[in-house]
Amino acid sequence: MITGTVKFVCPDGSWGFIWRDDKQPKVFVHMSDVRTAGLDEISNGQRWSFNCAKTSKAGPLRVI
Repeated sequence: MITGTVKFVCPDGSWGFIWRDDKQPKVFVHMSDVRTAGLDEISNGQRWSFNCAKTSKAGPLRVI
């Protein structure tokens, strides 16, 4: 499992980025992923343990 810290959350709180502890590329997290994890919100400084995958779209890895 990957661990990291939320370092950016958009102003409306609907998505953000997690910086990984292993210094690999940052990971995109959407509010739907947050709810799947059993949380109501994402905020700067939160610690996460997660799995991730490349999305079908070009861009960053995404929390799954």
